[in-house]
Amino acid sequence: MKRIIGIATIVGSIFSIPAMAEYTGPLKTAATTVTVKEAKTMNDDAAVSLQGNIVGQLREEHYLFRDKTGTIDVEIESYLFNGITVGQDTPVTLYGELEREKGSVGVEVYRLDVTGPKK
Repeated sequence: MKRIIGIATIVGSIFSIPAMAEYTGPLKTAATTVTVKEAKTMNDDAAVSLQGNIVGQLREEHYLFRDKTGTIDVEIESYLFNGITVGQDTPVTLYGELEREKGSVGVEVYRLDVTGPKK
C-alpha cells in the first residue's frame, strides 16, 4: 500500500511541474498602408492601414472614412478614441482588418492615430 501511495505521489509531482513554453511562430502581418480604393479589392481579414479623415457617423461605432480615392465604412469602438476629439478635418491613420460581409466591405479598426493638427 505504501508503495502505491509513493508511486502516486511521484506521478502526481511529475504532472504538476509547470511547462515552460513560448510561441515562436510567425506574428500577425503588419498592416499595409493602402487607399480606400485598394482596400475594397483586398481579401477578407487583410491587415490594412488607411490615412485620411473620419467625415461622419453612420450608426453606433460605425463611421464614414474618406481619403482621396473614396469612402468606406469603418467600425471604431469608443475606447479607441481614448479621449481624443476627432473632427472632419482631423487627419487620422486607422489600423485594422478588412471585413467582407453580405456584399459590403468595411474595416474593423483596432488602432486610431491622429496624424496631424486640425486643418
